[in-house]
Amino acid sequence: MAPDTGKFVIDKEVLKPGLILFRRSDVQHRNWYCRVKVPKEDRYKTVSLKTENINDARAMAWEQETEVRYAIKHGVAVFNRPFREVGKEWLAKQKARAKRGEITAKRIDTLTNIIEGPLNEYIGSVQVHLIGDERWGSYPVWRRENGEGRMERNGSRMVTREIAEKLVAAEFGRRQKASATQGIRPKKPTPEQIAEAIAEKLAKPVPYVSDDTIRGEMKVFGAIMNFAIKQRYVPASLRFEAFPALKVNRREEFTPEEYRKLYSAGRAWVKAKTAKDENGKEVKTPNRTNAVWYRTMVYNLILIACNTGMRPPELRNLRWRDITPAKDCTGARL
Repeated sequence: MAPDTGKFVIDKEVLKPGLILFRRSDVQHRNWYCRVKVPKEDRYKTVSLKTENINDARAMAWEQETEVRYAIKHGVAVFNRPFREVGKEWLAKQKARAKRGEITAKRIDTLTNIIEGPLNEYIGSVQVHLIGDERWGSYPVWRRENGEGRMERNGSRMVTREIAEKLVAAEFGRRQKASATQGIRPKKPTPEQIAEAIAEKLAKPVPYVSDDTIRGEMKVFGAIMNFAIKQRYVPASLRFEAFPALKVNRREEFTPEEYRKLYSAGRAWVKAKTAKDENGKEVKTPNRTNAVWYRTMVYNLILIACNTGMRPPELRNLRWRDITPAKDCTGARL
């Protein structure tokens, strides 16, 4: 990168080798810029000084040169980076982990949707070193007001037309992306379809985003900031570990009577020789052996979920190697 070439550079003044002042011919204002050479690198940092006064510009240019040298000496990042770029770098590291089998490809899709979705909209263009406690703590409030949840048990609200348009655009975007993933040519929504969808959003309450969803997104937010600290893009003081006060959603547990009913009904279902067809009529199972095996597996999974609190993804990923045999005090196998 050449230090002072370019047709836009005018009124150039060399303060010292590697530090110049100049104006730009491709802008309407008369503000000064400075360009500082990074020591021991073929790179230059250009900064807008936002002043037309030449004396003030000279003083500010010397300050910028001092800041660059200080940053190099203490291992601080010289160039400012928006959160969007740091998020992409962090996501690339996670994709490498997925290739090594440390995390699943589904997890990568989830992280991509979080980073390119709400986090990008909230602070994507903000320089990462400017993200402080206020932006960290304000995320839950912003997310509830700018997102749409799935269940009304978290509360609901009416939305403005601006928010409705954003929600509809995001929804159609997800549909098109899903179609493209499945190899189907995505159809662009018509203006009539968009207007109808917006009207539906305006007519009925929209569920709030749950605190569990916000907590998961903030974990990604914090992980990206921790990555920025390791890369020396920001100081260690920008490590966010304490989450804002968020509600912990707990589902009601089964009562003993409900559990016994589930246990008994499930056991009877496994032994039953009939099944219900699409119309709800009782029909004999064509392959009794296979039916018993499948029903037993489903029944056992239900019992494991009830007794351990496992979530559906954890149940799907359960393997024999995850189970350790145990014995009671008498030596009998449990």
